Amino acid sequence: MRESAIPKELAKPTAILVDLDDTLIDDSGGLEISWKTACHEAASRLGGMTAEDLLASIHQAREWFWSDPERHRTGRAALRTTTRHIVHLALQDLGIDDLELARDIAERYRDLRDEALVLFPDVLDALDKLKGAAIRLALVTNGSGPAQLSKIERFELARFFDHVQIEGDFGVGKPDPSVYLNALDKLKADPSNAWSVGDNLEWDVLAPKRLGCTGIWIRYQRDDPLRRRLSSESRYTENPDQPDRIIDSFVELPGLLQ
Repeated sequence: MRESAIPKELAKPTAILVDLDDTLIDDSGGLEISWKTACHEAASRLGGMTAEDLLASIHQAREWFWSDPERHRTGRAALRTTTRHIVHLALQDLGIDDLELARDIAERYRDLRDEALVLFPDVLDALDKLKGAAIRLALVTNGSGPAQLSKIERFELARFFDHVQIEGDFGVGKPDPSVYLNALDKLKADPSNAWSVGDNLEWDVLAPKRLGCTGIWIRYQRDDPLRRRLSSESRYTENPDQPDRIIDSFVELPGLLQ
């Protein structure tokens, strides 16, 4: 990706659309250890298979399930049911057709993932700075209403936002254009005066950017295809199909207002 020699100045926004999971909350940090723990605890019930065999099979089943946009849309609306289905598929691939075992492993995994949730460091301070800059904020997140609201309440995030929009309550999720347009309407903001920030390159950055927003991508140091698309050093581009700015964590966002 070609990087501009001098970054284009960003106009201070009147509003910012903010993602939740893996933007404010470290939602994925406990993923691998939670799977490992749940599988190893169930090892005695796997017959001749090992926990490592199950982990590998779950990885394949997860990749297959979440790779389809429609399965992703319906699956994220009921994560516990979806996880049971994924584990059952993984067990079946190993020759084990046991719904009760699939349920127990999936529930244990989901409980461990919930316990592992934490705010990224200094997120509350960054939100305070944004509010202090008189910028209207909307929290825009995919997922079910109860699950996402539980996170918002747990970490006392609602107080920072002028509008909270959850896919399960709104009825449509990112990257549908109506999601961003409705949030902007609630903030009484025009896309040309708004930023959208998050870790998902397509949903949080490029989709709202096509509507006229400035797209700020949080590039966490995780090895996945979206992050490999961009160079490890690039911070800004003038390419309409790329982020307007790239940061490594949400706490860098207030610094872009300088």
